[in-house]
Amino acid sequence: MALLTLVLVLAATFVAYRYYFHPLRRIPGPLLAKFTDAQRFFDTAGGRAELTHRLLHAKYGPVVRIGPNTVSLSDPECIKLIYSNKANFPKSDFYAGNDVMQGNQRVCTLFGTRDNALHQKLRAPVQKYYKVSTLLKLEHRVDGVIRDFCSKLEERFLQKGKACDIAEWFLFYAWDAISDVTFSKPIKEGFLNKGGDIDDLLSTAEKALDYFAAVGQIPILDELLDKNPLHRVGPPSFQAAADFCVKKLVARTTGAETNDTANQDYLDHFLAIKAAAQPDDNITDGTVVGWMLLNILAGADTTATTLAAVMYYLLRNPRALARLRAELDAAQVPDGGVWRYEDAVRLEYLDAVVKEALRVHPGVGLLLERVVPDGGLALPDGAAFLPAGTIVGMNAWVVNNDKGVFGPDAESFVPERWLRAEGEAEGAYEERVKRMKDVMLSFGAGRRVCLGRELSLFEIYKVVPTVLGRFDFDLVDPKKEWELTNSWFVRVKGVDVKINPRVVPN
Repeated sequence: MALLTLVLVLAATFVAYRYYFHPLRRIPGPLLAKFTDAQRFFDTAGGRAELTHRLLHAKYGPVVRIGPNTVSLSDPECIKLIYSNKANFPKSDFYAGNDVMQGNQRVCTLFGTRDNALHQKLRAPVQKYYKVSTLLKLEHRVDGVIRDFCSKLEERFLQKGKACDIAEWFLFYAWDAISDVTFSKPIKEGFLNKGGDIDDLLSTAEKALDYFAAVGQIPILDELLDKNPLHRVGPPSFQAAADFCVKKLVARTTGAETNDTANQDYLDHFLAIKAAAQPDDNITDGTVVGWMLLNILAGADTTATTLAAVMYYLLRNPRALARLRAELDAAQVPDGGVWRYEDAVRLEYLDAVVKEALRVHPGVGLLLERVVPDGGLALPDGAAFLPAGTIVGMNAWVVNNDKGVFGPDAESFVPERWLRAEGEAEGAYEERVKRMKDVMLSFGAGRRVCLGRELSLFEIYKVVPTVLGRFDFDLVDPKKEWELTNSWFVRVKGVDVKINPRVVPN
């Protein structure tokens, strides 16, 4: 009886503290969020948490308590406070699920490290290789993958009159492209050539992301499951991908495989970094394998989902598709040719279409969580004060729809918002577009912005005009909605299209 009384007293004390005395008690949000993160876990596991975040902000305003110690923000003014290069907000333990275990030792990855100083140390040696100047030297590799992509669409679908889930095939393209620029070859026979998964890499990636997204809402679960030293109960491992990377590393370092020094890939760059490193830099073969794995495991999803979004929204907006086609036809690129990046990126309407697709369908659909540092965080206009240790974040699916920044039609796909309106002064236009760019969180922001952003855009800007110049696409069922699953990346399936040869009007 005494034990039961003690339990009841402790429970009542816990509830009373969370409801009446917790520092975040005055921040609005769902009642359960005051007491537990369980509702976040189940909502995320359900696969559409971005919709919940939109609804919560529509109901409660720009500051919403979504967990006992977690606050979601939607005011664009908060971006520079949390994510700018000057801000020193470390990532939260949400990202701990991305750590790997080597024996009983936890090793942080470039993506998952919570220490901003360590992140900079890991990022600094490689970041120059993700700039456009380096990517242009790899362009011929992407060209080859795009030609293969077009050939496979023609062989498997156009000639046979079969429907194609173009979202799935964009994923194959993205994986083969990132593999080719990383180690000059696709993984095994290549996803495009096989027309399907290889060694369950794609399904493993999906399951790992499902785990990472859900368990990240209650990080202690990762300690009990995947990081349990006694018995690991976690997502499937990426052993097949790791083994492939190790084999490529061994082949390159032993001379069993050589690569033209004038035709370097990312593995060449990574090995050069290791060779030039000082002992204190602690750059090992494991570091190189980690860089390769980061490339292939994180470098495809945003590219593929953005490409699927471009195609889906264009096919559901015939006016936008017609305007883009007219721009491409006027450019007079050789029939069937692969667009050069420097030509494609100059096309005004193509640029608007890509930006708008990234805005309405950001690759990441969860909070970009950070921890409030010492001194706390005073929100704009006195909205609230968040004490040190509070987990705070913003969701691109919420912020990218801000009507004060993007206009009253922010929820619609309107590429023209990125163009200069009739009668709009040049200065006003430039200021408006800069504001939209500053608010877009599609690739994150500040010091932790996506390392592969330019590489992803490089692959997108090249393939979109190439396939639209070569093929006509039509939705099999214009009334059918696509299938979205949000487990960090917002995956796309079910963009079923019919493919026909492109007929250019006279």
